[in-house]
Amino acid sequence: MNVIVHGHEPAMFEGMLAAVNDPFFIETAKDKGAAGINLVGMCCSGAEMMSRHGIPHAGNFSSTEAVLVTGAVDAMVVDIQCIKQGLAQVAQCYDTHLITTSDRAHIEEPPIFSSTKPIPGPARMKS
Repeated sequence: MNVIVHGHEPAMFEGMLAAVNDPFFIETAKDKGAAGINLVGMCCSGAEMMSRHGIPHAGNFSSTEAVLVTGAVDAMVVDIQCIKQGLAQVAQCYDTHLITTSDRAHIEEPPIFSSTKPIPGPARMKS
């Protein structure tokens, strides 16, 4: 299972690193047919995790969509910035789970999973 963490919040990436090394998640991935969990970084926090922990780095902001088009990414976790507007549509086209950890990303299409509740906007507020 290939998971990319893309963004600027290193604490979130550190948590992901701990999670993918947890035996429970490794066994769950194997039960679903994966050989294991491959965590890869992208953008600024990805570069930081590469230097701190040797986590592979998949690219920068400019290559975000291109990496998904390879079809090799099972899930992409995004946080607060450098998230391209069309990323949700590209992820959907290539059957990639898009997971957002912050409403500040303002992803137009609803992601497959969000760890936060949506913030009401003017178009969604009832009068």
